[in-house]
Order: sequence, then structure tokens, then C-alpha cells
Amino acid sequence: MKVRSSARYVGMCAVTVTLLVTVGPGLSASANTGRAVAFSEYPLPTRPAGATEIVAGPDGAMWFTEFTASAIGRMSTTGSVTEFVIPTAGSAPDGLSVGPDGNVWFAETRGNKIGRITLDGAITEFAVPTAASGATSVATGSDGAVWFTERRPTASAGAIGSLNPSTGGITEFPVAAGGHPLVITAGPDGKLWFTEMPGNRVGSINPTTGAMVEFAVPTPRSAPWEITAGPDGNVWFTERLGNNIGRITPEGIITEFAVPTPASLPNTIRPGPHHALYFAEEAGKIARITDDGSIKEYDVPTPSVQPLGVGTGPQGNDLWFTEFAGDTIGQLTLDCRSDDDNPSTCHPA
Repeated sequence: MKVRSSARYVGMCAVTVTLLVTVGPGLSASANTGRAVAFSEYPLPTRPAGATEIVAGPDGAMWFTEFTASAIGRMSTTGSVTEFVIPTAGSAPDGLSVGPDGNVWFAETRGNKIGRITLDGAITEFAVPTAASGATSVATGSDGAVWFTERRPTASAGAIGSLNPSTGGITEFPVAAGGHPLVITAGPDGKLWFTEMPGNRVGSINPTTGAMVEFAVPTPRSAPWEITAGPDGNVWFTERLGNNIGRITPEGIITEFAVPTPASLPNTIRPGPHHALYFAEEAGKIARITDDGSIKEYDVPTPSVQPLGVGTGPQGNDLWFTEFAGDTIGQLTLDCRSDDDNPSTCHPA
């Protein structure tokens, strides 16, 4: 196991900005509450690292993928970073998730493997049977398996894969022609839900039977990107080129909410504080969307860092995000005490 470690505290730059806009289609803009938010940014030891996805681990730290450096990073909530180099050179890890075994699992987009890293940094890799699968994202299913997407960019269609964490055995389920699954998540209905880009669809697969259903996104060429289960019992996803946030019910009814900033390039979306969802805008913002589709955006202090991944911190009261071009990890802390939300749903630091 190769390890790069930054045992020292990595300097923090905190910036306070003012709460920005709100609005979704057919909604009125709400008054600015005057609430402030604080951003902190932590530089990574390796440059370029190209951090993409980030998730809270069971050890109280944030774990993230370094796409460019082909490594998995671990950051304590005080900013101390350790990096674990993936054995397969140039593997380009992207999506990651805490697995059913309490370890962190990740997809190796160019390595054509699914990886597992223990909390002490030991990495095991499992080869995907199909060559050039373009594995991109992983999620734990209700059946206890690790599910993942196979984009298969050179084929006529991609597939959804299922990996048995005990045996390493993999089963693959092709999607309909023209579909190339990108990101997958466990849905509130026990199914796995995924985006198709290309394909312009959102699909679901039953982990028990393998039965698959796919739904067309209303906006043409919207590039459905990231996807997550929401606190409202629905599934939410970003439309990278459509500049929308989509919501799909378990029955397949889709509603789209326009992001206020044009060409924002919305990326990862995840549940967070305030019974809301948060998403990263590659154009330079972190945004929040509530059940009714209203959106608030927060400017990231450093320009051109390309926020991509976002995840709730271990304590559930702040957001952490990756800055792909900045080779930094960002933290967003909300001052709930002066917010217009119900204080009972907010946990100020």
C-alpha cells in the first residue's frame, strides 16, 4: 500500500459571504434574510489531485476520490489529509460510497475495476468483466450488494453492475439501446436509481429481480448527471446541460426546477441540513433546494475552482465539497440562528 500523508494541519481560509437568490419555476423570490454563510478551503498535498466525489465515512472523516492523482483521500474535520494511492496506475477513481461492510467503495473509470478501501487504507480491487466498462459510480443496494454503473462509452449501450462484497462476484444488466448509465443511488423504494448520459433518461432496477424501467427526461439533451434519494421520499437529479434540478417520484413522474444561474453546470446533489438537498455548481457555487423547488445559491470564495462533489459532514450540520481545479476541499457552514428555516431542523456548529 502506497500512502501519501499530510499529518500537519492544512491551513484554512475562511470567507463569509451573503445569502443569495431563491427561485424555482412558478415560485416567487423570497426576501434575503441577511443570513451569512462561512466557507473554509483546505489545500490537498498532491497537485494536481482532481478531487471529484466526497462522502462522510463511518470513522468521522470525509473520504474523497482524486481522479487525476488516482488516489483515495481522507480528511479529518480539522483539515488533516492522508492520501492512499490506488494500486492500478491511472485508474481515475470517480464515484464512491460507504458500503454494506462499513468500508468505502469506489469506481475506477479508467482502471475498469471496483475498489474497496478499509478505514486503515488497505485497498482491494475487483475487475469488471466487460472491458472498457467506464465504471463511474457505486451505491449499496437493499440486497446488501454493491451496485455500480458501466457507462461503456464505445458501445451502443451501457449496463448496471452488481458486486457481491463477500465473494467479489459481478453480475451485469444491460440497459436499453442508447443509454449509458452515469451515476447510481439507492432509492427510497428499495430499488437502485440511475441517470443515463447519453440517453437522457432516469432509470431504476429492482435488485431482487433485475427488472429495469427507464423514464425520459422532459428537457431534450439535458445530460442527467448525479442522482440521490431525497428526504421527501422521491429521487432527485441534476441536469448538467439542461441547467435544471429534476425530481422523479417512485412512479416515474418528473418535475424540473430551473437553476437561477445560467450555465451553472450542476453536478453532485446530496441530502443535507434543513431537510433540504444541496448541489455543487461547477461554475462556482454551492446551492440548496427544498421540497417545493425553491433554490438558494452560495458563491464559493475562490474563483474557477470547479466545485463538483458535495456531502454532509459526519455531524450533519455542515457541507463538504470538492474543488476539482483548485485541488482543495471546501467546507460550507450555515449560521442557522438567523436563518428563515425552522430552527428545530438545523444544528449550528
